[in-house]
Amino acid sequence: ADLGDYIQGGIPDEEFSDENHVINAKGAEQLHKVMPQIDPGEIEGTLKAEEVMSLFTVQNLIDMVKTRTNGASG
Repeated sequence: ADLGDYIQGGIPDEEFSDENHVINAKGAEQLHKVMPQIDPGEIEGTLKAEEVMSLFTVQNLIDMVKTRTNGASG
């Protein structure tokens, strides 16, 4: 759940994807923030929400842990 919250960046489900659970422009931009390897233009309107985790890399996980650690110690 923590990973999902991090990826979604606090954006509510209805603003992150459409009624068919396909990532919209706002969701694509958020995904690009946490997964810079993603081109928002390529995934907007084509990527289903349940497919997001397949794009997550080890480096993304490292970055998430660093972000969480820095936030907790600051």
